[in-house]
Amino acid sequence: MSDPSVKQEIHDYIIGLAGDYREEMTTFTTLVAYVENNIIVNAEDVIRQLREEKELVG
Repeated sequence: MSDPSVKQEIHDYIIGLAGDYREEMTTFTTLVAYVENNIIVNAEDVIRQLREEKELVG
């Protein structure tokens, strides 16, 4: 994660989430919890996709 382009992508991703965050429109009472949840959901999706691709190939 020391690659400048990766750092910039992470920065942009979090800034985008911060811009979308509205406490009154979510069950997450803090921006940090909102970002953490979003990262976890995206990681789960990537893992699911990789498993599906592996099953198709294997």
